[in-house]
Amino acid sequence: MGIYTDSNGTTYNINIDDGNLQMIQNNPDFHFCWMSENYQIDDEHSDYYEDRVEDNETHRVFKNQITVKTASGDSVTGRMYHWVRGPCSGTDLEDWFIICTKPYPYIRDRKEAWG
Repeated sequence: MGIYTDSNGTTYNINIDDGNLQMIQNNPDFHFCWMSENYQIDDEHSDYYEDRVEDNETHRVFKNQITVKTASGDSVTGRMYHWVRGPCSGTDLEDWFIICTKPYPYIRDRKEAWG
């Protein structure tokens, strides 16, 4: 866990391990978002979700591409990267998520990511 700095220079104390934190740090492909500014994120009946069938059971899951409002006020389209619903260990922040504008799996040149 540590301090995440988004590409706008805003910092957040979040619960992501150091390896992932280094990858997303100051990275314009990742965006911090508040659930309160994206109320559909918490509604499995919204357009953010789709049905997926596994082992003859249907589950509602996030679509690969959703458009959300970031904490800095931008509108971006991407996939859910990390989601914290309610309180969590290691931070006082609640109800937030990080969206990635690149498809899974995320591939970033190691030299670019870690200097």
